[in-house]
Amino acid sequence: MGTDKALIQRDGRYLAEAVAALLGSCGCSPVCVVGRQANLADLGWPLVASETGNHHPLLGIAAALECISTEMTLFAPCDLINLQAWHVEAMLAHGEPCVAWSGDQVQPLLAVIPTSMAGTARRLAAEGAPAKALTGSLDRINLGGPLLIDANRPSDLVR
Repeated sequence: MGTDKALIQRDGRYLAEAVAALLGSCGCSPVCVVGRQANLADLGWPLVASETGNHHPLLGIAAALECISTEMTLFAPCDLINLQAWHVEAMLAHGEPCVAWSGDQVQPLLAVIPTSMAGTARRLAAEGAPAKALTGSLDRINLGGPLLIDANRPSDLVR
């Protein structure tokens, strides 16, 4: 997209703000925003700072897992523009580490990840591995329709 997706606005809200509010409304606590830009803290949620040099998404996951005191953490990327409360609730209801399955596609960054995988996330990021390398072995939760939409192009934001 040419800019950080977290600070792109859609329907009058930043993408990161919309997802953080959704997670909070589903009972997730605490809700943190993970990212490289210090101004993400201005959105009103605690910021877990990710490394600024490398843009690998697993570095953000590693940073969050390293500072979280719970056994598992739900991660939800800000670019899933049609993420709904029932998607989040289905992931939480599973009660075990899991990754979202929507249509015929795994959504590797919508996942409940055990804190014990922090080192693995950091190692995979250093190797340049895809995010699915971290979450591919987790239980798959079929979220059914509507299919989750990744906003990878500006035209995806108007769906």
